[in-house]
Amino acid sequence: MLVFATNDAEADAARFAAAGLPTFAPFSFERRATLPDGAQVTLAFSLAFVRAPDMPRAGFFACENRSQEYFWKPAYQSHANGSTGITAVYLSSPDPKRDAMFVGKMFNAEIRSTSGGYIVACGPSQVLRVLTPQAIAERDPSLAACARQTAFLAGICLASSGKHEFIPAAQAHGVFIEWIAT
Repeated sequence: MLVFATNDAEADAARFAAAGLPTFAPFSFERRATLPDGAQVTLAFSLAFVRAPDMPRAGFFACENRSQEYFWKPAYQSHANGSTGITAVYLSSPDPKRDAMFVGKMFNAEIRSTSGGYIVACGPSQVLRVLTPQAIAERDPSLAACARQTAFLAGICLASSGKHEFIPAAQAHGVFIEWIAT
């Protein structure tokens, strides 16, 4: 499943439905958590799901973090792998235009063509690259045998403070990982 950040899951669900997309009622939940300093807090989230009938192997939802003050702290924003953020997610699609248009409807997004498919701007820093299976296989030959009749999430591109590396899907649990220096 591919999750997108949102500030209002209920508004997203309403917008998805208004765009004619198959959706569900927003789902909200809470749980208790212990912070690194031992403090007990309540974490809360609301989710808005969209079902893509032509993409049964790919799911989409928007997540509203209703307790951001416990997450977005500088100490929590570093990772041992050097990642500083997600720059793109890759979707392999036998029909990139159809699938880009579907995701584009979720966000009233700008869609532009690129070599092998389309780029969907899903938010200020959220990009989905919808590419043909052939274009995905050019990027990661370990996925060449995965050409399917249905779309699937194929890879993720991470921003890095200096690292440039590529790990093929065959070595990364089925989804390639790419770091680009920013």
